[in-house]
Amino acid sequence: MSAETHKVHMKMAKASETDITQTLNLCGVLEAISKGYYPSGGDEDDPTFFDEDDKDHLRAFYDR
Repeated sequence: MSAETHKVHMKMAKASETDITQTLNLCGVLEAISKGYYPSGGDEDDPTFFDEDDKDHLRAFYDR
């Protein structure tokens, strides 16, 4: 039996500055939530801790 090999050429898209910025923002939100903190939106009225049972907190999480 002979083994045949095939080369596969793949093109990858290069991430833009916006892609990188949005990815870092998403990581920050996920890290805050995973530690129990409210995702920061820069508003001084934001609560400190994230309550997964609070509809307003869930809405802010979804929006950010």
